Amino acid sequence: MDDVRESPSIKIIEQVKKHRAIALTYDPHIPEKSTEKNLEQILKKSKAIILVTDHDEFKAIKPQLFKKYEIKAIVDGKNCLDKNAIKKLGIIYRGIGR
Repeated sequence: MDDVRESPSIKIIEQVKKHRAIALTYDPHIPEKSTEKNLEQILKKSKAIILVTDHDEFKAIKPQLFKKYEIKAIVDGKNCLDKNAIKKLGIIYRGIGR
């Protein structure tokens, strides 16, 4: 099992909940700590995404998949997604450190 003790996702989830939003999670490396079973399941239930890890599965996401599931906004904490392609689809994109 991966070590999540110092993961920034813990503080992010706390902040999301503090603002009375629902925090759904998916990490293919830590399925027992995830609220959703796979990427498609979490995209179906989400309007915004906060990406905290740059797992290969996440880096391989085609921007059209976000559009298909009507994702409105993405915060890319690892700057690993195609910023320009996402913005061209009308999705709000913010990369941390850009």
